[in-house]
Amino acid sequence: HCTTVGGGPRWLRIDMQVAVKVDRVEVFNRKDNTGSYFTRMNNARVTLSDGTYQCGPRFDTDNPDDVMSGAPYVAGQQKFVRSCSGREAQVVEVRDSAQQLNVAEVFVYARGAPPTTTSTNSSSSTNTSA
Repeated sequence: HCTTVGGGPRWLRIDMQVAVKVDRVEVFNRKDNTGSYFTRMNNARVTLSDGTYQCGPRFDTDNPDDVMSGAPYVAGQQKFVRSCSGREAQVVEVRDSAQQLNVAEVFVYARGAPPTTTSTNSSSSTNTSA
C-alpha cells in the first residue's frame, strides 16, 4: 500500500536494478465504501526510465473501458492495465495523479530480473509485486 500526500509530484517508483523488457503494468487502486478513492488515480500515468516513454494514455476513472473493476484481489478495487510493448527500461513509475496517489498494488510483467528496490516520495510503506 502506497499513499502520497502533500504538495509536489506524486509518484511510486520501481527500480528493476537492470534494464528489462516491460510488457505491461497493472496498477490496483484503493477504493472505500464512499468511493472517495475512486478518482485518486485519475490522470495518473505509467512511465518508463526517465519518464520520457509513457505506457498508454493517462488513467481515466470516468471511462468504464479504462477501469477493470472486480479485480481478483479485493472486491471493489480498481485495476488499470497499460501495455508497454516490450520497451526496455530499468525504472517503472506511476506518477502525476490529479489528487493524492493511493496504490494498493503494482504488478510489472517484464522479461528480466525482478524488482529489488521500491521507493515513493512519502514515508508510507509500499507493497509491490512483479
